[in-house]
Amino acid sequence: MSIAKNLRAIMQKKGISINALERMAGVKPGSVQNILYGRSKNPGIETLMAIANALGIALDELHEGSISFSGASISWDINLYTKSAEAVRDILHSESRALSKREFLECVDKIHEYSRASLKDKVDYTFAKWLLQEKSPKQQKNT
Repeated sequence: MSIAKNLRAIMQKKGISINALERMAGVKPGSVQNILYGRSKNPGIETLMAIANALGIALDELHEGSISFSGASISWDINLYTKSAEAVRDILHSESRALSKREFLECVDKIHEYSRASLKDKVDYTFAKWLLQEKSPKQQKNT
């Protein structure tokens, strides 16, 4: 099933309109519509991640575990995903920080996807640290 078909099905299931999803995801007006109507055959990874986050789903749910990104195929890799989760855990532990379950999983998804997109098949710790620094400092753990 294509990204457009999966996205349409998820939107219908959740009762979300095109305009509402674009606002929730913070993407440019027309972005979701272009995906749904086939005008955007290879949407950018940032757009797809924003849409997936707004829908509360993992990015791979938009395209059954494999997404096309700049001509490369990004598939779900359980070993890299596990290492991405461990990287988030280790970084948070070293900084005495905590995230909600959803934020933790969103970070793991983004790190996994970014690492796969760079075709390294290993965790990009520089990206992981940057991503976690982007999370609000109010997420600090009270000790």
